[in-house]
Amino acid sequence: MKNKSGFVLMDISLALVLLMFALSVGLLFFAQTATTTREMKGRKMANFSGERKLNELSVQASPTGGRDRDTVGGNSFGRMWVVSDTDNVRRVTVTVTYKSGRRDRQLTLSGVSNR
Repeated sequence: MKNKSGFVLMDISLALVLLMFALSVGLLFFAQTATTTREMKGRKMANFSGERKLNELSVQASPTGGRDRDTVGGNSFGRMWVVSDTDNVRRVTVTVTYKSGRRDRQLTLSGVSNR
């Protein structure tokens, strides 16, 4: 019986299958991380737009409800706000609509202050 050294086709095939599996898992992880990062960036900018509107309304003497559009970082956001006064407390709710990938998303922020 001869002593064989080196790799046979089966060893190389198994190594390639394992390598392809590891690369595909790594690629899926990278793609998911990129998607999550993009979604979080959109949410962060939408939050900034909503906070900016809350701050604008908080300095007004008697704000009313309404809607407008805002641009942050080159992205456009739709904003709608509702103001309600009860028992010397003013409650302002701002809803920001934005696109995340192909989906429309909404973010709602609320603030309360004395009249």
